[in-house]
Amino acid sequence: KFKQSILITSLIFIVVLNLTVSAFIYNYNTVYRDAPLNKLTASFSSPKLQGIKSTPERVYQLEELLDYLSTRVKRGEYLLAYPHLPLIYFLTQSRPSFGYAWIHGSFDPFFLHDKLLAKMIREKREPKYVVHLIVPSKDDDPVLNNYLHTNYYLDKTIIPFEIWSKIK
Repeated sequence: KFKQSILITSLIFIVVLNLTVSAFIYNYNTVYRDAPLNKLTASFSSPKLQGIKSTPERVYQLEELLDYLSTRVKRGEYLLAYPHLPLIYFLTQSRPSFGYAWIHGSFDPFFLHDKLLAKMIREKREPKYVVHLIVPSKDDDPVLNNYLHTNYYLDKTIIPFEIWSKIK
């Protein structure tokens, strides 16, 4: 029984060690919310992203979006970008009209989105443009989506982004 116990303990140790090493290697070689390091081959042209690499597809998508917004969103102007798009405010030098740069989609445990939306409208911070990241509906924000579809029209789609313009 003692030898059997040592054998089982050794097997468990080897399995746990293997899983730990595999997880470490995976995390070391993968950039959060992007791709493995060997796939990050394209550089951004934006000076604010100098030295950062991503996949050619992501670089193209973000640069297309920034190029489109560059003639529409002025520095210091209000913009709404959601969900999970705080970088867009930095890159466009715009201000988050919702009051927060990081909008977590459907995650609203304190039901703040209704209040923040009402405050945005009351304080006349409604933006001319909204950048919406196309995500699965379970991750999207129903409060902001309702506002978006009622007050804006789809101006352009640059997968995975939608750019919506304010109805005049």
